[in-house]
Amino acid sequence: MGLQNLNGMRDLLAFDAALEWHLRYNLYPPVSSYFKDLAIEAIAAAKDGDWDKELHFHRGPHNTGEDVATVRQVMDSLYLEGFLDDTEEP
Repeated sequence: MGLQNLNGMRDLLAFDAALEWHLRYNLYPPVSSYFKDLAIEAIAAAKDGDWDKELHFHRGPHNTGEDVATVRQVMDSLYLEGFLDDTEEP
């Protein structure tokens, strides 16, 4: 598991499918696909260099409260560095 497997899946699958695979099978414990949109938003902001941007999200479909995390926190907690080009800051 880990970055090597993710890189292999990125070569085989489209971005959305590779991200879905990463969240469900490459992390322990698995992360719900509910967080896929948050991951996409974090990856896009990281590619733009906006590492301190605050992202607002809900912890689940039935949670009415809103949480806030920076792009860096989301990237680190979901191990999304494999979705950045080699030139971006991990």
